[in-house]
Amino acid sequence: MIDYTDAGQPEITVNLNPDLTPMQNAENYFKKYKKLQQNRGAVEKQARENQDSLQQLKEIEQRLAENRNSLEELSVLYDRLVKLGYIKKEKNGSAKRKAEGGPAISKFLSPDGWTILAGRNNRQNEYILRHLSSGNDFWLHNLTRPGGHVIIKNHKNLESPPHSTLVFAARLAAFYSKTKDKENALIIYTQRKYVRKAKDSKMGKVIYSNEKTISIETNHNETKKDIQRMLVN
Repeated sequence: MIDYTDAGQPEITVNLNPDLTPMQNAENYFKKYKKLQQNRGAVEKQARENQDSLQQLKEIEQRLAENRNSLEELSVLYDRLVKLGYIKKEKNGSAKRKAEGGPAISKFLSPDGWTILAGRNNRQNEYILRHLSSGNDFWLHNLTRPGGHVIIKNHKNLESPPHSTLVFAARLAAFYSKTKDKENALIIYTQRKYVRKAKDSKMGKVIYSNEKTISIETNHNETKKDIQRMLVN
């Protein structure tokens, strides 16, 4: 038969079911045609939506590259990604709890856009180490005072975090320890793979190796302001 939908009107072969009458064969092909037309509309709609989403993500990527050191701009981009459904917004600045019911963990976005997690008690410290950190992440803790464990998530798998991210995480480690205001705190840091639990040790107690140190002069008022700004809502 001739395909009249094609400008060249070529001859085509149409396979028919010999067990059906010509009318039944025609009805089958008409049903397939209607189904394809319905699917075509849905596919075209999805393609347009995907193209719009791709364009928005390209714009966000460009703005991120241009404003990676602007916490205000990073916060705006984060909210936009949440609104678009690419990021699930977490409540009360807490990292997602595991199904068995883990404690709420404070989550921050560093000046460079790196995720930082901070524990404030032994249970949170234990949970961060066991469930929310991986080998190449960076672990921080006050060297001389009891306090919280801080984790810098190493999403880019780099040898070390940006300096401003390290300083902010170290300030958190000092703030969430028993360091007094205006006091110098010596903060140790190493990769998570060098931190482990000692046998029969108490919750939150660890031993570590390959550590480095960074000295931080505490300013609790300034750190509280930073926490309010950089806490992921």
